[in-house]
Amino acid sequence: MNSLYDTCLKQLLDLFPELASKISLQNIRKNSKQLNYNLAEDATVDHSLIFNIKNNKKLFSNRKVLFAHFSPYKYELEGWGLPLYASKCLEDSVIHMSYQKGLNRPKLFEINDLKSKKIDKFLEYYDVIIARSSVLNNMKRDNVLGKIVDNSKHVVNIKTMSHKPNYGNADHYFEEEEMCPVAGPVFKKSCNSFLKSYPKKNIILIPGTIWYFKNQLKFFEQIDSHLIKDYTVVLAGENKDIPSGYFQKIIDICKNKKINPAFIGNVSEEFLINLYCLSKICAIPMDPRPYGSPKGYPRVLGESIEGKCITLCNKATTVPEFFSDTLLVYDHEVQNSLNKIMKEAKSIVSKENYIKDHNWGKITFEEQCEQILKKCFIK
Repeated sequence: MNSLYDTCLKQLLDLFPELASKISLQNIRKNSKQLNYNLAEDATVDHSLIFNIKNNKKLFSNRKVLFAHFSPYKYELEGWGLPLYASKCLEDSVIHMSYQKGLNRPKLFEINDLKSKKIDKFLEYYDVIIARSSVLNNMKRDNVLGKIVDNSKHVVNIKTMSHKPNYGNADHYFEEEEMCPVAGPVFKKSCNSFLKSYPKKNIILIPGTIWYFKNQLKFFEQIDSHLIKDYTVVLAGENKDIPSGYFQKIIDICKNKKINPAFIGNVSEEFLINLYCLSKICAIPMDPRPYGSPKGYPRVLGESIEGKCITLCNKATTVPEFFSDTLLVYDHEVQNSLNKIMKEAKSIVSKENYIKDHNWGKITFEEQCEQILKKCFIK
């Protein structure tokens, strides 16, 4: 499998060498955890050097807040993004951020005015705990952390595409459509730099892990190959091959329809940003329903829009209102719906000024963070 990924990646770089702009070749396959390891290990980090938050609006003051299970390896909303924004707008507050995935004990940070430092001890209680995914259940199982949850005044659960009944122990729950993340300042800055340097190319990007939840097979079954014959189709993401043979079915249907997609596997966020920015069209065929979830937002929606891709989205996904006028939505349960939307996408990108004229969304990262935090502090 790795040989296929590497062969496709080499062919893609031969066609579009600008994709490797400002990226060393050995870093193309490094994930954000590897590239940002120092952010989780250094004693003190000044995030203001790379994370520019323009909004200094003060929302609340004198609060003790824990962001539970926010990744120290990423700068997106569910990583450093929301906690760092909170450090700018929660005046005279104590802000902690914890992360425990795959660890014996949580990494814990204290954040103040875009600066973080590692600490060893939680507070006895918090005014608000803002928790991702099922972490509250895990905390409740721990003697020490369970008491902290019980003692805290208000507990908020931020859903992250989970259909499982693991959202107990919270006073307030966010719906999927409230949490689809807008691209953060770091991502936005990188996109702006690349888009100023290179013109768009005839690339259709399909980002995400290859498995039935992401629904790539249905996309290739339904797409008219003649519509995309002048485009390079790129699938960026690992192969989960669930159920068994799913990946091979994609290969077989593409071979039968004479489509030759580039399966490039996992790539670094830096490389993926370049790929979004060079692509004209991004397709997100995700369908969460076979996985047992009535809702589910594609995390990559905000990334695709920030990269100025005309984005095709399957109707089965949960689309936030602030992106609804930006996307082209098709219904894979309706015959020929995908092909009609692909024709519309091609019509848009054929216009000289489409990047300037298209509606790319009505919300900024700061505005989304403000909306989320206001709801977190309402009892």
